[in-house]
Amino acid sequence: MKTKQIRIILFALFFALIGCSKDSENTTDENSIYTISCKVNGTTWNSTNGSGAINDKNKPIADAFLLMGGSVVGGDQSETQFNVMLQGGNLVAGKTITIKGGFNGGEFIGLFYNDKDYVTNNGPANTNLGVITINSVGDKLTGTFNGTLYSETGETISVTEGTFNVPLTHF
Repeated sequence: MKTKQIRIILFALFFALIGCSKDSENTTDENSIYTISCKVNGTTWNSTNGSGAINDKNKPIADAFLLMGGSVVGGDQSETQFNVMLQGGNLVAGKTITIKGGFNGGEFIGLFYNDKDYVTNNGPANTNLGVITINSVGDKLTGTFNGTLYSETGETISVTEGTFNVPLTHF
């Protein structure tokens, strides 16, 4: 339950920071579509409102953290939320990051899906559960991801063929 509450708070904080931290030196092309997409247990999931935020404005990127996310509201008005947290030192173009179960230095891949919270942190500690590859970092973040995510009760979902292309706000 604590994991879910922390993730909800982080997700709300993330969107609040994105909304409040836009300034004239960090603008994006309004015609661009930023996406996060993947297959969840074989079913395609797409978000066109993906965003990323990193707290590196006044410190080295190695000392920062990144929170990236997106959401979709379904026809039944249920919401699916995807989010990732990474240490700033891992944000290097061309780097592949292995996400492990357990605390894993705070890094995780998560998905609130079908009214359940699935996250790599709920998986077996020190077990390789996911992979994120960073293709580019700057005012935009691009890359790929996949993994096995666990609910608090041990149920799993498989996330495959994941891609992200999101604006990156530096605060």
